[in-house]
Amino acid sequence: MKSNKFLKKLIVAMLSVTLLVPATSFLDKSNNYAQAVTNGWHKIGSDWYYYMGGKPLKNQWYNDYYLKSDGKMAKSEWISARGDYYIGSDGKYVKNTWVNGYYLGTDGKMVTSTWIYDKNYNGWYYLSYFGKYKKNAWEGDYYLKSDGKRAYNEWIFDKSYNAWYRLGNDGRYLRNTWYKDYYFKSNGKMAHDEWIFDGHYFGHYYLKSDGKYARNEWVGRYWVGPDGKYVK
Repeated sequence: MKSNKFLKKLIVAMLSVTLLVPATSFLDKSNNYAQAVTNGWHKIGSDWYYYMGGKPLKNQWYNDYYLKSDGKMAKSEWISARGDYYIGSDGKYVKNTWVNGYYLGTDGKMVTSTWIYDKNYNGWYYLSYFGKYKKNAWEGDYYLKSDGKRAYNEWIFDKSYNAWYRLGNDGRYLRNTWYKDYYFKSNGKMAHDEWIFDGHYFGHYYLKSDGKYARNEWVGRYWVGPDGKYVK
């Protein structure tokens, strides 16, 4: 009988412990009871985690979200994961938009070393090797202005070369040709204070300090006619 009473007391004690500890609990490394988590998103404090098989995902994507090395969902920050991405305040990677001078493509990756057309700004931009858009600089035959847009049908002065250039309809700088009263040399620079020979018109012309060709006047001991050609 005593053994039966002892057994009953033991069972009651075990049931009491069972009632005190939730069925979904387990002991953590510090021997504290911790709530077991189901698969899915869980908010701990102000941070989100995604659990799979009872463990938080780390260093990987889950749909449009990235879980960092500590398991926290990334937000409002850059991350590198087989490419550079920017994660918005909602935790999703951003795409088809600018972030601080960098462009994120349709797959969310930061675009590098290529041209992109942004219809929102109606302009072409060049993204450098490091991803930042180029500005106040040349890329091949094209010039990127202070806002990063490719120049068209306009004059630009490049202080690096201390020269004027004219950009055409296609955005390329003019060379070996005239634009109104001005001549652009093979390097694209506007000629000034110098003679040039134009093989197309088969004549010598003098470009004055303002870049316009001289006409009906003496240039030193040479006379140039109404068409600007040197008269022999």
